[in-house]
Amino acid sequence: MEGSPGFSTRALKLNETLVDPSRVSFAAEHKTLKLKLMNEKNYSLSKFLAFMDDVTTWALVLADPARARAGKSVHLSAKWGPARRLVTQNDLELTATVTKIGRNLGFCKAQVRTVSSSSSSSNDNNKNALVCFGSHIKYMPMGFATDVLCSSAGWRFAQWYSDTVLNDPEVVIDADEDLFQSFHYTDSVATFTATKAHASLGGPIHGGCQALLMEMAAIEKLQHDYEMDSMSIQYLGAPSKRDIRIIADDPICNTSSS
Repeated sequence: MEGSPGFSTRALKLNETLVDPSRVSFAAEHKTLKLKLMNEKNYSLSKFLAFMDDVTTWALVLADPARARAGKSVHLSAKWGPARRLVTQNDLELTATVTKIGRNLGFCKAQVRTVSSSSSSSNDNNKNALVCFGSHIKYMPMGFATDVLCSSAGWRFAQWYSDTVLNDPEVVIDADEDLFQSFHYTDSVATFTATKAHASLGGPIHGGCQALLMEMAAIEKLQHDYEMDSMSIQYLGAPSKRDIRIIADDPICNTSSS
């Protein structure tokens, strides 16, 4: 129902992953979703967190089919594991598991591990190594109308509306496009203008996109003298505007955005 391709499509390229059914699986009995990630060389901790944002949301929807709510992020966190140096050497798989889901809150954990990309013994030795791990807490109610449309009772109407009233968005992606060209940092303050390419469904900016911006601000603040070890983000409310301002503080580079 998105009017235009958002951050999940433009930056994370999750649509390219989903067109291949062999890359995604869901075990209902364990409430666990597995996704083989596309091969990339520029994975950062915040980008893994952005993937966790989306994939844990899918797991929550599938684990509660009667209500199938996507919810709203309250807290996201991610931390590098012992195999962080193997990111560029192996294929990767993201596993999202729902640990609890209730009327108001949903809880997920996630981890990224290596999977063997060839039959060579060197890669086999690195198989199933922990690259990073994280967690996601979501506030599940999304408003009466949305909750009804997402439920098993209202889904047929939502599907009919999507098929007959809405048009498929035109997917135009420039491989050389710099989605972060408006990012500007000076004197511990970063500014950024969000567009439709940075959006999530129903919001001006994707939560994972905010994470990438925070890591970019932290790197600028620390002048590359440190490496990111972990991230922990609290979402106090949905952004109401597209002009983002990020403040990077000392001593461990806490960042806040508005």
